Amino acid sequence: MEQDGQEEEYHINLKRMDMANNWTIDEVIDHPKLSDDFKIKFFEELFGEELSDENVEHAFKKWRADNIRSSNVKKIMYNDETKEMFIQFQEGDIYTYFEVPFQIFLDVSGGKATCITSGENKYGSWFVGKTPSNGAAVWRYLRDSNIKYKKGGSLK
Repeated sequence: MEQDGQEEEYHINLKRMDMANNWTIDEVIDHPKLSDDFKIKFFEELFGEELSDENVEHAFKKWRADNIRSSNVKKIMYNDETKEMFIQFQEGDIYTYFEVPFQIFLDVSGGKATCITSGENKYGSWFVGKTPSNGAAVWRYLRDSNIKYKKGGSLK
């Protein structure tokens, strides 16, 4: 059992988060400075019940999403359970990549590649040597590798 001072501090922080920031559930889950214990307490208070281990794993590990600023890539999502990565390109096409190691998701979403072409479109421009580059990372880590993919998928 926590000491009264720690419990009070938790409730103050919880109210501060809820009222001052009006965070969404995804923002709480993805917030890098909040401990998993704090997140679990947040959801237990939100739902009014203790979370099972299965619910905790589902809430914290199933989906990871990264909002991208790219002239080529609009959105990337990753499912920890299936190791599927979904990429929506700026023109709207969605591709599903299968058996993607988590590190490749991080590399692609972090744009850990350098452009080898130059160009521009209505979403932005790129040039030889530009880094980071999500578009170049898609080619480097996904298209030029043996990772299987198909056109189609859902970001829901």
